[in-house]
Amino acid sequence: MIEFPQTLQNLIDSFKTLPGIGSKTAERLAYHVAESNELFHYEFSDNILNIKKRLSICNVCFFYIEKDSSCHSCSAKRDNSKICVVQRPKDVIAIDKAGFSGLYHVLGGVLSPLDQIGPDDLNIDKLFERLDGNIKEVIIATDTSIEGDATSIYLADKLEGIDGSIIVSKLARGIPVGGQFE
Repeated sequence: MIEFPQTLQNLIDSFKTLPGIGSKTAERLAYHVAESNELFHYEFSDNILNIKKRLSICNVCFFYIEKDSSCHSCSAKRDNSKICVVQRPKDVIAIDKAGFSGLYHVLGGVLSPLDQIGPDDLNIDKLFERLDGNIKEVIIATDTSIEGDATSIYLADKLEGIDGSIIVSKLARGIPVGGQFE
């Protein structure tokens, strides 16, 4: 049986580490890269390297931004009376595509006692710092997993205890258990 050259096998193995990429897709991607021209290789690798060099996290909402630039998610053009709380930055894009016009707050995960992730490990305190007289509603949009539900309940209890005038909403059910927003 013919084996892949080690360089090609290493590329296939790298692609397989990406979420949702199995062996066949990893092979197709590796073949594509191997058959592409040198300009493609430079642009592709430059884009990967620039993720760490140029991408940053907003220190207000924790969504992705270009380093040293303003955050589109915190823009003054958005509805400053609502904050949608999500787990990951990719959830911001999914909910924004659905038409939400308010602000966002990325928790950076969910509460998970088994994984030793508590409230201090997430951006929960930063959320409470953002609550001022302008915020009328907080929408909690965590996944429908056990950890997502626990985080949602924890946040709702804390928010209601801080300011009873803030409306605390949750996404309607209908997303399958274990499903993602995308």
